[in-house]
Amino acid sequence: MGNAFTSDDIYAKAAVKNVSSSAKMVKVKRYYNASNALVDSNAICWGFCFEPKVSVSPNAINIAAGATNSVDFSGHVYPDKDGVARSGQIMYTFFVDESPNDSVSIVVTYEVTPTFRVAKFQNGNRVGSLFPNPAGDVVELHLELKGNEQGRIAFMDITGRIIKSVQLSNIDAVHRINVHDLKPGVYLYTVYINERAEVTRRLTVRR
Repeated sequence: MGNAFTSDDIYAKAAVKNVSSSAKMVKVKRYYNASNALVDSNAICWGFCFEPKVSVSPNAINIAAGATNSVDFSGHVYPDKDGVARSGQIMYTFFVDESPNDSVSIVVTYEVTPTFRVAKFQNGNRVGSLFPNPAGDVVELHLELKGNEQGRIAFMDITGRIIKSVQLSNIDAVHRINVHDLKPGVYLYTVYINERAEVTRRLTVRR
């Protein structure tokens, strides 16, 4: 769920388990109603994050027999930020590359409302969104790390190529990040805690 006024990106994550006795190369495909005003702009990440026009991941990811991949998938919706409460659904189908009928699907309901909710993750950390967004030369990130946890933020272009990575202090709760070296445009960024991807969101740079 996101804020109908301020959310740039609302997202969903899922774990994919291979219940067979052999390794499988798995892809993901999305299905959605393009006329829905909330989900008409959306994207998938499967190892890499792809442009909104991509409905089937070009790459397949190897999942070993009995293994669960809980890191590589996320679905993203980019709201209009006009303050209107909306909801919409996207179906994601994970399928074996060489045998597309060997598949499993999930349906995710996305919502935006005028009321903001802070995302709270399983490990108890609170990961905020970069602010301001659109950004100029400096952004701030609220990220509370505990003990010896290590934080990192990676910026990617729309093809999923990492172009900047910054280590985050476990002393500060608010991190100031210099993005003056990013050219104006749209980027994705992923926040990692102990090298586990926690959130992937969108950042626009304008000057």
